[in-house]
Amino acid sequence: IWHTNYDWLSIAVNFDDLPNKLTKRTFLSDSNKIFDPLGLYAPCTIRSKIWLQKLWRLNVDWDEPVPSEIAKDG
Repeated sequence: IWHTNYDWLSIAVNFDDLPNKLTKRTFLSDSNKIFDPLGLYAPCTIRSKIWLQKLWRLNVDWDEPVPSEIAKDG
């Protein structure tokens, strides 16, 4: 949303319910709800991309629960 009075850009994200089990699949689904074709929100979304990269390096399966030490960082 562009607030023309102040020349601000803002993003509104609505995550309805927290998942019962945090998996790579649920995290990827939630992190991709932010549509940013110009990369304006990259400073805010880079953390989720790094977190997902850690899951790939640990070979965590799509529906396997995320290890607790990684979930605390996310």
